[in-house]
Amino acid sequence: MVPIVLLSKKLATLVDFAVDSWQLPVGLSGILIALLVLAPEGVSALKAALANQLQRSVNICLGSSLSTIGMTVPAVVAIALITDQKLVLACHPSP
Repeated sequence: MVPIVLLSKKLATLVDFAVDSWQLPVGLSGILIALLVLAPEGVSALKAALANQLQRSVNICLGSSLSTIGMTVPAVVAIALITDQKLVLACHPSP
């Protein structure tokens, strides 16, 4: 997992440049990097499902999502508190 995260940090610069150059939504870069980071678990879950190992596939998916949410949200909240920035964890409805 560590090599994937380190690789994603290097690729983030390239992805951000491409998103800016093509004038795409800024959030797209985060989605692309998240897909890269979650790819190993996704491939493992897909292989387990194709091998008819449903319980293993579900466990991989749930563990991956739980660890992502369980580590990301507290880290974002801590950074917002340390840097004294306003944090909004929900989308506002458009008018």
